Amino acid sequence: MIQMLIHLLFVTFVTAAQFCIFDTENPTTCSFRDITDSTHLFRILSNNPVTSNIKKIYFQRTTLTHLPKELTIAYTALDELDASYVYLWRFTNIDFAQTTKFKKLNMSHNQIHRVSSFASNGMINLENLDLSHNMIQSIDNDGIVYNENLKYLNLSDNRIGKLDRNFFKNIRSVKILNLSNNKISSLSCETCDFEMSFEEFYLQNNQLISFNPDFIKSTFIFDVSNNAITGEIDFSNSKLIELNIRGNALQYLTINDDLEMLDASDNTERSFDISFGNNKKLISLALANLDIVHYENIFAGLHQFEKLLNLDLSENNLEFFDLKAHNLPQSLQTFNLRRTDLHSLLNWKSLYSILPNLKEINIVDNYFSCSELPSILESLQEFNVNISGLSAANDKNKFVQQNCAADSHRKRNHSKGACVQKSSNNTILWILLIICLSGYFIGAVIYANKVYNFIEKFKSINVPSMTVSPNNQSRNLIEEQDEV
Repeated sequence: MIQMLIHLLFVTFVTAAQFCIFDTENPTTCSFRDITDSTHLFRILSNNPVTSNIKKIYFQRTTLTHLPKELTIAYTALDELDASYVYLWRFTNIDFAQTTKFKKLNMSHNQIHRVSSFASNGMINLENLDLSHNMIQSIDNDGIVYNENLKYLNLSDNRIGKLDRNFFKNIRSVKILNLSNNKISSLSCETCDFEMSFEEFYLQNNQLISFNPDFIKSTFIFDVSNNAITGEIDFSNSKLIELNIRGNALQYLTINDDLEMLDASDNTERSFDISFGNNKKLISLALANLDIVHYENIFAGLHQFEKLLNLDLSENNLEFFDLKAHNLPQSLQTFNLRRTDLHSLLNWKSLYSILPNLKEINIVDNYFSCSELPSILESLQEFNVNISGLSAANDKNKFVQQNCAADSHRKRNHSKGACVQKSSNNTILWILLIICLSGYFIGAVIYANKVYNFIEKFKSINVPSMTVSPNNQSRNLIEEQDEV
């Protein structure tokens, strides 16, 4: 009997070992490979003795529809499970209460459509949950229950359209929340009676049209880029250190005094303006591709940023930029003026005194004078300023040729293209007009021809003798007209 039991345990261990491969560098990590379906995994786990030393499990070359509950029964010491890229499409009632140390769950890159009755199954110690890159459209009220230990939640790259009040109430302990790349048009919890504790909040690439800054009073890093937010937003009462709000349609933006990094590029509202308040901590400022009417209001506040290192003004219609008049901070190290339609960089001869710490500048794709640009380059190189696009392999003459003559040629081609497009539109209008006139002319010719035939027939009528009554003659004429 004892020999049979030993033999059975040995066979079970060998069978399990064929699929549970231990990491040579980390004996507490085990990987399942080449599992064909969930039933296959269930059979392996059913024959696998309870293991108390495995802390991490992941899958390779595996296809599963769900995770069998036997997984947590067999591995009681499990604290991390990576079930990404295994084609999961639903959750099962896994009892994570068996694994009291369970802290990290990765179920990203699967085909999950819905989160329902999931995290209430014993994951009281879960700290990190990744459900990104699935097909999630909705999260039930009990889909993720409150867990004071949950600090990281990633729901990015799904199809979520709306998140209700209960969702935010249940994740109020989360420090890092990623909801980017979804279809969220509104956040229903902007007036919640509980405070969120997000330190990092990512909402980029959604469909938001408004946002209440009171929702992120405790947030330090906030990314709401590439949405459709309009109107005014006031972040003056926030604790933000990094703010990315590019790709919206704001009219007015107010920043807080502690902000260090701001990206407000690609704003489509022409009346867009920024209030910098008393901020003196800004280190990086990106204001690229702003289709605004007046830049002076924004440039007037640049001098107050005594710690500013990076300034991006690329893809704006500046034409002329006066280094001295705009009172740029002397701390500036990188300056991007790429594709700003620059014809001249005023006061460039005083560059070193104006920007003594400048290390790199980008002035490519502009329309400098070909006689002035070489002198500008010499001055920049004299002060050891790195010029983007100019290197040992790309000599000065070639750079000048590409950024004055060549760009002027491109500008002419661009203007020519615009003229061609305008000419094409005019040609279409002329063709339509000619067609209309031709139709009118053809109709007039046909009508005139009928009138002419009628007159000719009238002339050819043989007038009978005077005995013919006028009434009969009129009747004959009418019949002739009817024939015509």
